[in-house]
Amino acid sequence: MISLDDLRSSIDLYRGCVSFSLPLCSLMGGAGPQLDLALQYDGNVTHEATTWNMTAPTGVLGLGWSLPVERISVRFDHNTAPADQEIILTTSGGSTRLLQTGQVSTDVLSYATEDYRFWKIQRFLSTERWEITREDGVKYVYGDTRSRRSTVEYGVCWGNWIGSTSNLDTQQLIAVAWDLSQVIDLWDNTVTFRYAQVMAPVGGATGLSYTQAIYIDEIVGAAGDRAVFHRDNKTTNEYQDPHTTPPPPNAWQDRFETQFLDRIEVFSPTNELMYKVKFDFTDGQGNTVFLGTGQLTKRLLMGVKTQSPDALNDLPAVKFTYVTSNTDPAYGSIATVTTPAGGVNTYTYTANNDLDLCDRTKALAPPSGATYTQPRIWFEKDYVVVTWLGDNQ
Repeated sequence: MISLDDLRSSIDLYRGCVSFSLPLCSLMGGAGPQLDLALQYDGNVTHEATTWNMTAPTGVLGLGWSLPVERISVRFDHNTAPADQEIILTTSGGSTRLLQTGQVSTDVLSYATEDYRFWKIQRFLSTERWEITREDGVKYVYGDTRSRRSTVEYGVCWGNWIGSTSNLDTQQLIAVAWDLSQVIDLWDNTVTFRYAQVMAPVGGATGLSYTQAIYIDEIVGAAGDRAVFHRDNKTTNEYQDPHTTPPPPNAWQDRFETQFLDRIEVFSPTNELMYKVKFDFTDGQGNTVFLGTGQLTKRLLMGVKTQSPDALNDLPAVKFTYVTSNTDPAYGSIATVTTPAGGVNTYTYTANNDLDLCDRTKALAPPSGATYTQPRIWFEKDYVVVTWLGDNQ
């Protein structure tokens, strides 16, 4: 899974925090595209660890951990008109805006990334399908209502307005995200993604339903091997519904996750279980490990283990410990990583020391020769203008 050599570069020198990937499994794909699944750890967690779960809940893998999956999402400022939508593409290389560049037909729009990559990007309106063909000719498909694999996430709107209301009249569904559906190479070898959505009605039991949460459910490789994701329920302290008065279903479209990822099972093309990847959140005695209490309860991932079907060829687990003292400046951050080979990588943290170079304050004094009051300030990109009213004017 991971070695001490892999962790040599795990410090983000720009932010001064720990960041690394943990490989989980691969779907080989034969002659088609290979899919490598990996967890991502981001140690910039102190704010999240000290913020209640209504605004900063942990994901399906606990504090600091994520399983990145590509998607396209849209941001609304209460207005769903196309000109006011901000569309974001999230990939393993980061996030960028998608900007419309033309109209191929009444049903097909063309887009480009804001940082302009040499990709062909098309949006098919009638099927909520996006196709992005990258430089190597591999096509990434997002969304698509025809897939029947829950690849489109929905909100509820009223005309061109989206927000919170119990009005059931004129409700309409609108796509708010398009999750990665397929990866197709030049020879039509395809990796396919399936999701599970939690839907909740808006405005009342008979209202249209929005996507409250989405979880990856299954990935099928190009050769027919499969990775199946199994989840379990979080404790009620790990998430908070921001609006419970009146009780749901109500006017709000809040998104939150109530499940965590328990294990991944990998099957061969002949449907034979090859191995499992088990996520351990316990202290070794069966007790789930949490950081904080009450509305600050954060689940901690304590280990990841690859298990064979007969348990005879199990690999040793990767194990983790964390900074649990709430007076420590790195509260919630990872403290040690123990590799399957038995090596231990230890992280030591110190408080930030402010540098003079980072001082963003500047004192501006009025000119001499009079008494000046009523300063007015204008900010521009690389300069500031200040005027005062003098008693000699």
